[in-house]
Amino acid sequence: MASLCNVCHKPLSVRRVSPTQPLTASRRFLRQATLRQQPLQSCRKARLQRLYATRGKDDDDVPEGIIEVEQEEEEEDFEDYEEPEDEETQRANQLAELEAADSADAPLPADYKLNFLWFDKTLAIAVDQVMPKGQRSPVTAYFLWPHADAWEELKECLDGKPWVSERDTIILLNRTTEVINYWQEEGDRHELEEARSSFPDCVFQGA
Repeated sequence: MASLCNVCHKPLSVRRVSPTQPLTASRRFLRQATLRQQPLQSCRKARLQRLYATRGKDDDDVPEGIIEVEQEEEEEDFEDYEEPEDEETQRANQLAELEAADSADAPLPADYKLNFLWFDKTLAIAVDQVMPKGQRSPVTAYFLWPHADAWEELKECLDGKPWVSERDTIILLNRTTEVINYWQEEGDRHELEEARSSFPDCVFQGA
């Protein structure tokens, strides 16, 4: 039964109040984005003014020294902030990285080691992954040169392993090309020890 007014004795109207809506992720994002658009200094000053108002002080009595300190902290925050790279910048950085990897002076990746079996008529090529404490784990099988196109087979094998980066693949293949050319130089057959001396960052074994 509806309640009656104590004065006119008419039924009182009841106004339904909808419950407060929860702050969903999208609404929270919009709220944070709106707050980020406001200057940090004005937000901090407003917070300090509210604090002083609750203590019975006038809004204009907020010490300027505190505002200056807050402004210095704000400037430091902006100095530490790094703007995220856009796609064009990322592509440019990646291209520069690959060009550096294509250089003949690029060192071999620390995570991988090229292995060569050095014989008079055959050069076998493989890649190992360098594990902690100097242990190594095979990444590829041995590919034989010149009985097959070892370079192309090695490339296909490395391309099929997503954890080997494009940069590392380029460096490994470039060094493989250098060793193959060194091994098959016409009129100057190099010995095993010469190969080890010329390419100290690779592993050579042979008879």
